Amino acid sequence: MNRKVINNAAWMITCRVIKVLLAAFVSIFTARMLGPDHYGILNYASSVTAFISPFVLLGFNSILVNELLSQDAADEGTILGTAVSSSLICSFFGIILSAAMAYLIAPGDQIAVGVTVVYSTSLVFHSLELIQYWFQAKYRSSVVALVGVVAYVVVSIYKIVLLACRVCIYWFAFSNAFDYLIISAVLFFLYKKEKNPRLRFSSKTFKHLISLGKYYMISAFMVTMFTKVDKLMIKSLLGNQLNGLYAVAVTCSEMFTIVFASIIEAMRPYILEGKKKNNEVFEKRLGALYSILVYLGIACSIVVSLFADIIIHVVYGSAYAGASSALKILIWYTALACIGGAKDIWILAERKQKYLLLLNAAGVVSNVLMNAVLIPACGITGAAIATLFTQFFSNILMCILIKDLRHNIWILWKALKPSVLVMGFQTILQRVKRK
Repeated sequence: MNRKVINNAAWMITCRVIKVLLAAFVSIFTARMLGPDHYGILNYASSVTAFISPFVLLGFNSILVNELLSQDAADEGTILGTAVSSSLICSFFGIILSAAMAYLIAPGDQIAVGVTVVYSTSLVFHSLELIQYWFQAKYRSSVVALVGVVAYVVVSIYKIVLLACRVCIYWFAFSNAFDYLIISAVLFFLYKKEKNPRLRFSSKTFKHLISLGKYYMISAFMVTMFTKVDKLMIKSLLGNQLNGLYAVAVTCSEMFTIVFASIIEAMRPYILEGKKKNNEVFEKRLGALYSILVYLGIACSIVVSLFADIIIHVVYGSAYAGASSALKILIWYTALACIGGAKDIWILAERKQKYLLLLNAAGVVSNVLMNAVLIPACGITGAAIATLFTQFFSNILMCILIKDLRHNIWILWKALKPSVLVMGFQTILQRVKRK
């Protein structure tokens, strides 16, 4: 079983790295070919669809694996069939809601509304993709990972061909749906080929699943508000071109998160295992992770801040020169967000999940208010400042204000010692050698 877990993790991380690198290349090429105006429209459509997505998935993506593992094998078809069919029905309402939301935000921009409608068709195939969690429950994530990479390669080629042929933006908006279409079709074929239990709907099972998933659905919506509301507000207040510039700054800053995310993924089981021994071991290991994230984040942020103008000019071209001011600020947000990822390990281990809803809600309120004030005054630079402050507010200040979360900040504070950083890197090297 330990070998299965390690193999699944290795496949998922490897395929994630491949997809992130490929996505970075395609994103750069897309931004260059479409230009700030059309690139801004495409990111606007993506943001609107992201707002609707939690209500289509109904939180089932967070609970399906556990439900499939905890129930009898004979019930697998009912659980999976109920989740997929109910999410599929919601996806059609999701397309209508996406169109309505796009129209309300930009009633005079027919192209933006049309692109959003086309882009939102991905919700249909995204709901069908829920079948991937059956493969994960069977410790066969390698299948999902490989199918995902192959689909992403095909769709990336499709995008490049579209860009080279300079077709209308509507065809390009459908590419996201094309990705999910390939994945869901292949996974359904593989599921049926193995003669697994027939998929069927049960109202009783639906009530059970929705009672569990509603909390994750609300939390996912808040996270989306946290990360996407700035793009919608920029589109509404400043227009498509500046939204395109801001989207480039966000994409460029997020390219560096793969390093931080991989470190968190690698150390998460090691830290949680320490909790089973005693709190001292647990906090020592968590402190090592914090130390690595803080110092590596500071180093990365300094370098990108100094060379932001050159990075934007070389990677995206002179048309996106205005994005460098936002990038210099957003790169600092990336490190804070990864510290939040490490904080979630502590919350999980200490069973303080009830505070996640409060933290996310505080982040949403802070982000909306800050953007409402700073975007009209400072443009996309103001949006970047609002994003940075929100991360600091929700991951640091809120943890200081809430008594039950203060100990986590104390662990973070102690992790700033250079000796803890050295210990952290030694831990990673030792684990790599063992593997």
